[in-house]
Amino acid sequence: MKKTNKILSFVLALVMVSSISIIVPLTVNAAQTNANVIATHDSSVSTSDYQYKVLDNNTVEITNYIGAGGIVEIPSELGGYEVSWIGPHAFAGHADITDVIIPSTVRVIDENAFNSCTKLSGVIILPSTTPQTIGDKAFFNCPHLSKIILPDSVKFIGLQSFGYYQNSIGTIKRIDGFEIMGSDGTAAQQYCVENYFSYLIID
Repeated sequence: MKKTNKILSFVLALVMVSSISIIVPLTVNAAQTNANVIATHDSSVSTSDYQYKVLDNNTVEITNYIGAGGIVEIPSELGGYEVSWIGPHAFAGHADITDVIIPSTVRVIDENAFNSCTKLSGVIILPSTTPQTIGDKAFFNCPHLSKIILPDSVKFIGLQSFGYYQNSIGTIKRIDGFEIMGSDGTAAQQYCVENYFSYLIID
């Protein structure tokens, strides 16, 4: 009888130890999974054409373009998140880009975003239901970008965002015949007034 009791005690102890060993790994794995989800919001994610990060408001900032160039139609979503921000220098220096279409989801085109895209000749910024900002020198040194239509949703345009380039000796020059088209009384019109560029009012 004593021997039987000892065996039962031993089996019960094994069951208790086994239960602990099962519970502990599950707790650790859950913590690791949560950590991975949080890290995704802080780290850069890559696709075939873009590197991006998820912002605190669950939208995406494109941080770097790694595509082949040509006509670039920026997606309105990446990884299931809305693209709201084109980060500083995200497309800068890509001489292989000729045209860009920017979706209506984008609220900020940050400073130097397309700086020195020297073959860029066409830009379409689709109108948004929310105010849009274009940062300093966003399209600086794009000498073939001589005309652009800006929607009413653009509420702020930074310094030398359009119409300026840098020549071979480093002098900043105005693009000959540069013109912006848009509605009357907009930020685009104000930019042209302040920089002495031609502005064509369109209905």
